[in-house]
This record gives sequence, C-alpha cells and structure tokens, in this order.
Amino acid sequence: MPKSTFSKTTPPRVWAVVLARAGSQRLPNKAMLPLCNRPMASWYFDALEDAEGIERRFLFSDDDALLDLAKGSHPKIEIPPFQRPPAVSDAQTSSFDSLAYFLQEWQAQSFEALPDWVMLCQCTSPLVQTVDFQKALEDLESYTENLRSTGLLSVCPPSKPVSWLLKKTQNDVKPANLHLHDDAENTYVTPNGAFYIVPTLALLQKPVGFSLWDLGTVLAYEMPWQRSIDVDTAPDFQVAEALLDAQLRIESTLCEGTDLEKTVFSPKPLAPRKRLNPLNPLSRLKQQDRSQDL
Repeated sequence: MPKSTFSKTTPPRVWAVVLARAGSQRLPNKAMLPLCNRPMASWYFDALEDAEGIERRFLFSDDDALLDLAKGSHPKIEIPPFQRPPAVSDAQTSSFDSLAYFLQEWQAQSFEALPDWVMLCQCTSPLVQTVDFQKALEDLESYTENLRSTGLLSVCPPSKPVSWLLKKTQNDVKPANLHLHDDAENTYVTPNGAFYIVPTLALLQKPVGFSLWDLGTVLAYEMPWQRSIDVDTAPDFQVAEALLDAQLRIESTLCEGTDLEKTVFSPKPLAPRKRLNPLNPLSRLKQQDRSQDL
C-alpha cells in the first residue's frame, strides 16, 4: 500500500486516467466518431492536456484505434506499459474497479510512486473545458477537512425542476410531494459523468465494489448543462455536435470580426462538417437498455 504524501506545504499529486473500452453497445466506436471533423475523444484530450495541476495523464483502453489516436496526436496523453485486459473491459465491470486495477498493476510493476489523488475521466464528455478540470482541483485542494477521505464528482443542474417529479404507481402517476421551498430547487444536482476525483489510498483499500459514497465527504463541481453532455446514444451525439458546432461558429466569428447574429444563425456552415444522416447506420441504432461503456 502506498504512503500518502499529503502535507500542508506540498500540493497533492494528481494523475488523470481516461477509461475507454472498445465494446460500447449502444453507440459502437463512439469515442472515434467524427465530431466536427475530429474524433470525439480528441476534444476531451485537448481540454485535459491543457489543464494545470495534473502531473500525468493516461489512457487506459483496449481500443487500438483510440490508443493510436493518443499516440499520434496527443503527446501529453500517456499509454501505460501494460494493457487493459478483457477482465476489466466488459460492461459488467465498474469504472472504479477498472481504475483500481490500473493502480494495482502500476504498483505491482514498481513504477513511479502512485499519486495522492486520481481523476477518473470519460472521453465521452467532449464539451468539457480545461477550466473545469482546474477549478475542480482548486475546489478540492481548498477543502480544509480530511483530504484523505474526500472525493469530488462533476455535476450539472437537473434538466427539469425537482418539484416536477412524479411517483409511478402500478396504474398511474402521482405528485412526489417533496414539499420543496423555492430556494431548495438550487440544492439539487445530477452527476454528469465528465470526471471523478478520489483519494488513491481509499480506492486501493477497496479495489472491488468501491463507491464514491464510501468516502467521508464528496464535493461537487457544478458545470453548466451545455458542457455536461455525456454521449451514450445517437441523439446524445447529435446534441453534442450541434452545441460544439455553434460554439465553433461563435469563436470563428469573434476572431474574424464578422456579424455574430448572421453567422451563428446562418443555414450555411462556416466550414464543411461531417454530420449524421438517415442513411448512416448510427441513425438507425435501436434503443436498448443503458449499459456502462467504460
């Protein structure tokens, strides 16, 4: 078991580990789908590479195409000297179990000492920005209580007011009757899946079946819904593409000094972009039960 290097004078060491597996069921090969002319994972990698406060960044995957992308286009994303085996690459294995395997394997092969915190990353959140990683780490480091038992997850506001919730019965629905005060609506958030940060020691102490809620304290870093799209289905991908396309239009407009309103809402794109179409098999995917794709 590694010793913690936490101290009040030395900032904690942080590694980021991107988990991605080749066997996505609802949206095959989704990490490599062309999103605004680039593989979707590249947008996430870009944001992660620019984030300060992260000592090392790894891609732990069994997807050869994704590994080649990291090797060829993202020099700050490292490939570990061991492969992600099938045992921790199926849909039944939790993300934290796969992350614990990575840490255990690293430790078993006597490489560099493990970090204090490890950030579990999902490259299926292509709209995340560098500022999200950095501010989340700042929030965590500024927490003055016991850092060894403190974690963090990215969240976003609920898509609908919590007071709208209904409770299903056998035959109908009824109001959930949460009796919320008006100011209580802002206290509810939902995980967006972009990233999680956990103490390395806590994860290694329970390498199978670990949950964030095993920790003493879990902090939340809130992101706007526009940056919180987690691509799991074809409609998710289409929403992400529309948002990213609009963002790129705005950035291009600001750089060129052209009329913002005419450019953003013009029916013609600023540059050719690959889009989904009805003849693409991606658009004909059948709706299935959600399965874990890490």
